[in-house]
Amino acid sequence: MSEVKPWLRIPFEQIVQAELHRALATDIDRRIAFIVFDNATEISISTYLNLKPRQRNNRTYDDGDIEKWLKNFPSRIKFLQEEYGRRKVTPTVDFENVNFLHGIRNHQYHVGEPVVPLSDHLDEIAKSTKAIFSFLFDIPDIEKVVSARLDKIFAERNPSSDPVLDQLLDEEFPPVEIAGLQCPYSKALFLLAPQMYSFELSEMDISGNVKEDLNKRCPRSLRPDLVSISIAHHTEVIYLVVTTMGGETYLEQIGIYNDPAISCLFEFSESAHQNADTLANELDPVVIAERTSLFNERAKRRLLGRANTSTKAEEEA
Repeated sequence: MSEVKPWLRIPFEQIVQAELHRALATDIDRRIAFIVFDNATEISISTYLNLKPRQRNNRTYDDGDIEKWLKNFPSRIKFLQEEYGRRKVTPTVDFENVNFLHGIRNHQYHVGEPVVPLSDHLDEIAKSTKAIFSFLFDIPDIEKVVSARLDKIFAERNPSSDPVLDQLLDEEFPPVEIAGLQCPYSKALFLLAPQMYSFELSEMDISGNVKEDLNKRCPRSLRPDLVSISIAHHTEVIYLVVTTMGGETYLEQIGIYNDPAISCLFEFSESAHQNADTLANELDPVVIAERTSLFNERAKRRLLGRANTSTKAEEEA
């Protein structure tokens, strides 16, 4: 993967920040992303022209031409068109489209009307900005470079996200696209909207581990690889949270508000702790065997076989 040289940091970091705003997808963030992408295009060209020849693969230009090209946005784009020709490279950018998108940016920036860029226009300006940066500075794998920078930002900002909440959010929401790559919703929310992530964390109610209590009531029934069993409430869903000896934590939906199929198992008016107590001390083991993966196969066969025999006897009576 190509490295971004120190003298390219300003236009590159603008692209990264634009991608972060684009991922948030709120109206104001889409407007900011559009403006920053456009600015990154302009700064990429001016940065390139102001570099020393050795910093741009020994390419040299007449000082008078550089001054002329730096005059305004159209002159910068004219330089870009000519540069593709000088390098004998087929353009991957539609120059008329770049000018058109710049006009939208000017309206966003100078007029300030509450108009949100179309998703197609935002995608186009993201694509063209990265293509221009890639071409000028000879960085062919620009998507990977941007993605690596985003991962670094995520790592720096992500010391203490909650693993259970992350799984709950990723269960409930689809991934978010950042820099053309799929990012888990929980990761995007934690890094890009930490206050919203904190709110979601405050909305989650999770019980303690009730594995030992359940094991006492149902001896030799639990799977041997289980370490902890908890109940979590989030929004209008109740989850079983299970951790195994291998360190894996997984979720099972065991209650959805107003779902008649499972509303009899737990009360939404109860806390996660109260529902965990119900699971460990009151819930019919047959129901646990039917609705969860907590029991081993032998116990499930025994319990379900007994239940079927009982049901058949009742029907015959």
